[in-house]
Amino acid sequence: MYRSLCSADPALLSFLAAELGVSVTTAAVLYNRHMDCVEDAKAFLDCGEELRNDPFLMYGMYEATDLINEAVESGQKITIYGDYDVDGVSSVAMLYRCLRSSNANVSYYIPDRNKEGYGLNKNAVASLAESGTELLITVDCGITSLEEVSIAKEMGMDVIVTDHHTPLEILPDADVVLNPKQKYCIYPFKDLCGAGIVMKLIEALVGEEEASKYYDILALATVADVVSLSGENRFYVRKGLEKINKQPVQGIASLKLEAYKVEKSVDSYGIAFILAPRINSAGRMDSAITALRLLISDDRKETDALAHRLCECNDFRKQVEADILSDLSKQLDSRNLTKEKIIVVSGERWHKGVIGIVASRITDKFYRPSIVMSLMGDTYVASARSIQGFNIFNALNPCSSLFDRFGGHAQAAGFSLKKDKYDEFIRKINEYAENNLSEEIMVSYDDYECPVSVSSVDYFLAKELEGLEPYGEDNSPPVFLSENVSLTNLAVIGKDKSTIRSVMEHGISGVDCISFGQIDSFERYNIDVHKDVLYSIELNKRQGVEKVQANVHKISLRIVNDADIDAIKKYMLTVTPELIRTGVIGSDDTAKGTLSGKDIVEKISESVKGTLVAVTGIDSVIDVLSGLYKKGVLKKFEIYLSELPKKRKWGENCILISPGAHTVPVNEFNSIYLGNKVNNTVFTCNEGVSSDIIYYNEGENKILSEKYTREDFARFYVFLKNIAPKLIGWFSQKDFYDTIFKLHGMYYKDEKSPIDEFSVTLMLDVFYELGFIKKDKADGMIKIEILSNVNKKSLAESVLYSAYMNLSK
Repeated sequence: MYRSLCSADPALLSFLAAELGVSVTTAAVLYNRHMDCVEDAKAFLDCGEELRNDPFLMYGMYEATDLINEAVESGQKITIYGDYDVDGVSSVAMLYRCLRSSNANVSYYIPDRNKEGYGLNKNAVASLAESGTELLITVDCGITSLEEVSIAKEMGMDVIVTDHHTPLEILPDADVVLNPKQKYCIYPFKDLCGAGIVMKLIEALVGEEEASKYYDILALATVADVVSLSGENRFYVRKGLEKINKQPVQGIASLKLEAYKVEKSVDSYGIAFILAPRINSAGRMDSAITALRLLISDDRKETDALAHRLCECNDFRKQVEADILSDLSKQLDSRNLTKEKIIVVSGERWHKGVIGIVASRITDKFYRPSIVMSLMGDTYVASARSIQGFNIFNALNPCSSLFDRFGGHAQAAGFSLKKDKYDEFIRKINEYAENNLSEEIMVSYDDYECPVSVSSVDYFLAKELEGLEPYGEDNSPPVFLSENVSLTNLAVIGKDKSTIRSVMEHGISGVDCISFGQIDSFERYNIDVHKDVLYSIELNKRQGVEKVQANVHKISLRIVNDADIDAIKKYMLTVTPELIRTGVIGSDDTAKGTLSGKDIVEKISESVKGTLVAVTGIDSVIDVLSGLYKKGVLKKFEIYLSELPKKRKWGENCILISPGAHTVPVNEFNSIYLGNKVNNTVFTCNEGVSSDIIYYNEGENKILSEKYTREDFARFYVFLKNIAPKLIGWFSQKDFYDTIFKLHGMYYKDEKSPIDEFSVTLMLDVFYELGFIKKDKADGMIKIEILSNVNKKSLAESVLYSAYMNLSK
């Protein structure tokens, strides 16, 4: 289902647009990012120096700089202690490079993810003290390490904690704590990542100009740590991207080239999905020190080798992740997930560095909280991920007495659990989910900024939207909705034929569209039914020319008049012969069902999610679609043709027109309504999964009630041979049938034409089976050739013909 993010008064949007000199559409996007006054919106668009704050506004900054300067001047050994993720590694790299340039006696320490876990640990603290560390500076960790900081102090070290995570009520007993979220800190921007706080420390130590050398590393950390790309973060990421693309540190330059294989400009997407995963993979699969060395080295030979190593780690991570997901698919396919409000899966010795990613994959796919548990000996190590509106930390907290270790926040958490406590944990977490997780929360929406008309999508709007970059958390790439449009001039392109090019039209206006990886929805693009299109607006830049295009994320079929239903009926006529041939529409009509199409409209109108209605009857499609449209609830349902595409929201409300064989996983829906003419072999029924199928009576299928005779087939074959010269070449589906109907009417001008889409398709498919014709279909186009000198065959030799003739009336 679609959901608009914009609730602004149109008058306010018009005012913002006029004051800022932008379109109302861009004003709506700014309003959705809480830029509801002119001053804030201008600052956001300008992204200038005024977004950056004085570092000395941060509580403890004077003391921190004094302590570090004194340590540098006296030659004390300084150790920077960081985390193993991108933020932690970047934080260490920035501060290490800064102090190294000041000739400080500085070293670093990053714990091993698998052996030591997150944050300060006692053994590491003791080891650092024994090695002579006099000043310990934590970055991106330490704010909850009360005991470990106390041990460091007892061992004679000065301690500075820099961290962006939420503090506990009691702070660690460090000499200085830098954290804008701590009580009494007046620093105005609270959403810095760990590296952001390190940047403020560096600015205080060496000044803003010198600190700007590290903007590229900071941009990596800020985007990767998914902190808000507003305010100060927006400034740093924009400046950092400029540096990444013009003069990055040698390690980033090497990583860019190794990852992309060509010189390429990087944006926030490139950081999030290309560069950051490779840096993260070191801490997950190998050692975070590899990533750190990449960011602190200026030797190209070394950084090239390290970049290659990180890409290998990332490939290994992806393979391990794929192996776990493969194991998981077997578990999940054997469960009725509609009955589970929280998904818990477990396996033996799944890699601890990957289970968090796997949990994210499960939550993204099924849109419900998930917990992935890996059994290591007698202990489970677990990662949890959640959805908006359900606090996974609060859900796990009642189970905390069962855990050996536990931590996290609203959307992600981790814990360890002894094997003998597993059953009790499962009982308690499911009990909590049952009482606190409603069906409404588990509805996943397709959010869009605001509705736009096709006529407003132009070059100037695309340029305005470019000014909103960089995109990321709290500033996602804008997505828009255009309703009741048409898609024309379809073409399938690309080496793997997975991309659809088209034109989105409404009235006399049109805009070029591109749709990546949606070829399994081609029929939805091709059918002549009104559509709602969800898309982003971008500039396609080729050979120095910029042209606006819509990048289509999703299309939905919309019924707004009788012509739309007629188009669906015509589609059903063309696919019915194949359903007969494969046995989806069979002769066994024992399950009559007591409900009618009109009855199920009443039953499903209030459905929030997880309802499927399969329709094969030409007449029942009118009852279902018209009925839901008149009740004003049809937009709660996605209309699919023949099969459910892979790229869809799991468990959404669906109307499946003319389903093909083995297309519907039963464990995805709460309720399934199936026309009585359809064999339930249409469903993928996995062992151990049961789902109630509610049959409804689609009534008499009129197109099947009176059979075409052998004479009808012979008559049509003679007709085809006579018009063969006029059927040379490729036709669109619509033009093909229109041509056949027109020629048939002219050929038999003294008689009423007895053909329609069903009869034409049926007879052509029979003739194709018997080798009387050649038939090709590709990219929505059709081509047939009437063969000469064919061997005489009986119609009964056709599987389709026999199945058709054996259907009960």
